[in-house]
Amino acid sequence: MTYSKDENRKNKAIRADIYGEAMFFLIPVLGLFCVSIAKNSASIKDIFYYLLTTSDWSLMSTVIFGQCAHKMAKIVPMMQRNINSSQYSFYVAKRIFLIVVSMLTYSIIIFFPNIYLGIIQIIIFLLAIFIFLQDSFATHKLLDKNNTN
Repeated sequence: MTYSKDENRKNKAIRADIYGEAMFFLIPVLGLFCVSIAKNSASIKDIFYYLLTTSDWSLMSTVIFGQCAHKMAKIVPMMQRNINSSQYSFYVAKRIFLIVVSMLTYSIIIFFPNIYLGIIQIIIFLLAIFIFLQDSFATHKLLDKNNTN
């Protein structure tokens, strides 16, 4: 019975740590909303258009995907031989691909801002947050596995 209580407490601590990190992504989003309201206070339509066509979403996605790759890169040396190099290479390739897609979206929306690209970049941003949460849980599991071995 105490094992499950300790395990439950540990899982709550891990979730709190991960959600605490993710909360810092909301600070730039809040700033983006404040700036868009202050800059385009004429109408709600102008505010939404600015929010959709600003390139900040893509830039934030790039940073988040980079954070994911960095976080995992810190863990892998600690794992020594417990990591499958093929799977790790595939992981790195996926994160680099997502960074490139985010940067490409950033570049395109700067030169050709439109609503459709805006929606795409917000979807990429939400994907970045989701992947960040997944990767954070994975790094905690890897660390836990490494500490028990």
